[in-house]
Amino acid sequence: GSYRLRVDATNPVLAGDLTNTFSITNNCIGTPYIPNSKYCAGGPNIIPVYISSGNIYNAGNQFIVELSNGTGSFAAPTTVFSTTSNTPNFIANITVPSNIASGTGYRIRIRSTNPAFTSASSNSFVVDQICLSSGIIADGPYIGGASSISIPVVAVGSVSGGNTYTAKLYNQFGTLIGTIASSSSNTITGTVPAVSNGGYYYVVVES
Repeated sequence: GSYRLRVDATNPVLAGDLTNTFSITNNCIGTPYIPNSKYCAGGPNIIPVYISSGNIYNAGNQFIVELSNGTGSFAAPTTVFSTTSNTPNFIANITVPSNIASGTGYRIRIRSTNPAFTSASSNSFVVDQICLSSGIIADGPYIGGASSISIPVVAVGSVSGGNTYTAKLYNQFGTLIGTIASSSSNTITGTVPAVSNGGYYYVVVES
């Protein structure tokens, strides 16, 4: 149906103006959110897609996660996940297929089949055919300026041999903390740079 909102006050008693008209429906699938801005085609990066909905689904329903082309079009989408379920509200962990071309405007959407609904498309993200990433790093905790850390290097695509890889530590706000170490092997081992505050940090591998 169609709805409006208004804000009222009690002391003094005031009634606000009504907002514009908007609609509310239970027949929808939540818009997926993509947490990172860049992913490797065929790489180890996991995209967590939360499939959420208030609908009631029938037996045999499928949830399908689709990937657009590099400009965000779903005219010929690529299916990257599907499951038969009538129970929404779960996370589908997907990866970008290795045959997906590099592009800057990829998006994700979610469909159901029984009943049939389609979500709005996600925020856009970049896919690269040639890229580097860090593999899974052992759980900490790590002590800044003291703890040793080993970082697996994952090279995807036509990355030339003889590279020197450098691991850098960033805080959760994207600020560079410092360089951990460099190596020409597929594992970088070094000391965690000193940090001023505890918290969540991430590692970026460069060549």
